[in-house]
Amino acid sequence: MEKLPFIPSSEKARHTRALAGTVIELRSEMSISAISDYIDLH
Repeated sequence: MEKLPFIPSSEKARHTRALAGTVIELRSEMSISAISDYIDLH
């Protein structure tokens, strides 16, 4: 399993629908870590 240091531990974290849609689209081609680097979510 990938370690995802950019995701807050709180379950109350909010993400926009647009960002979620982008991640879902990219997920078929890239790992979550690669998407994080691509979108610059650090």
